[in-house]
Amino acid sequence: MKHFEYFETKYDSEIIEICLANPMYFDVRQFEELRDEMADFVNTFEPKKLIVNFSHVRFCSTAVISALMVLKDRVEKFGGQVKFCEMNEAVRESFANLKLDGPVFEIHSTAAGALAGFGR
Repeated sequence: MKHFEYFETKYDSEIIEICLANPMYFDVRQFEELRDEMADFVNTFEPKKLIVNFSHVRFCSTAVISALMVLKDRVEKFGGQVKFCEMNEAVRESFANLKLDGPVFEIHSTAAGALAGFGR
């Protein structure tokens, strides 16, 4: 299995879960690397059901949100779905303030909730 620097991957049959590293201390170069690494991940695995776990994320900048929007678009181009989970209150509030919670991203409180969101 391929190793990624900015997130860990877990596999459960047809569902892939990625657990993001905390991007709080990323510089501009690292945001670009995160975006590129996510693109590589999607192009390599073409996930049909992807969970993005934010349990290690304490702060989410607009650069990370932009990378996540690109990730979601790429997954959907392969006919896949993306669900987010395990956001702390501050991160979830950031997504809500940007009106991304619901219309753009499907966000669940827990990984189990995200998993159930796929209708398994």
